[in-house]
Amino acid sequence: MCGRYTITKPGEILDEAFDELEAQGLEPLRDSAKAKDLNTARFNLAPTQPAPVITQEGFRASARAMRWGLVPSWSQGPRGAPLINARIETIDTKRSFVESFEQQRCLVPADGFYEWTPGIKQANFIHLEGGFCFAGLWSRWQDTSQPATTLDSFAIVTGDANSWVESLHHRMPLVLDPADYAAWLDPSLTKREPLLDILGRLSPHWHHHPVGREVNKVANDDPSLLLEASPEPQNLTLF
Repeated sequence: MCGRYTITKPGEILDEAFDELEAQGLEPLRDSAKAKDLNTARFNLAPTQPAPVITQEGFRASARAMRWGLVPSWSQGPRGAPLINARIETIDTKRSFVESFEQQRCLVPADGFYEWTPGIKQANFIHLEGGFCFAGLWSRWQDTSQPATTLDSFAIVTGDANSWVESLHHRMPLVLDPADYAAWLDPSLTKREPLLDILGRLSPHWHHHPVGREVNKVANDDPSLLLEASPEPQNLTLF
């Protein structure tokens, strides 16, 4: 799964994504990425918080902030545990995600994520050399009692961990090949197999190291969270 992630250079990562989309035939609305809430470095982004995503409307791509934790359009609103991850295995069958998988996909800019090693509560920072985009789904919920009230939200697509992550956790968020950015956003692409092929095309060589307990607190959000720390001791027994 993916329960926390980072976007420490948001402006740079958004620019790179827009460059790719422009090369693939979409018009990037670059001014949309200049909003302050999209350009704040985040070192411990958590569920229900706003985060930058890129979506397509017509032949244009724009950036905006959305709540992390998808709220389906047909639901009664943001109640219960937030849907922060969408499993690739059920992405096209689970009611919460079917509509978004077919019509409302997004790019989720990032440069790393955290995972906790099962059993020893060890937090690990998992990252690549530069920025990237997770595959995401988004939805717009409208309050029927107050039609002017809407909520845009998203989930990150996850799948089986690859060989660089499986020692830490059996799941991981799926990263898109930049060459597939426009195809993933394209609402006219609705067939299951081509979309699943896009999701399975890239298996990044992740780097990771243990980090301190400070990351466990959502209120902590600064560069020190990324520093390598001594591994947590394992609870060993004689029998």
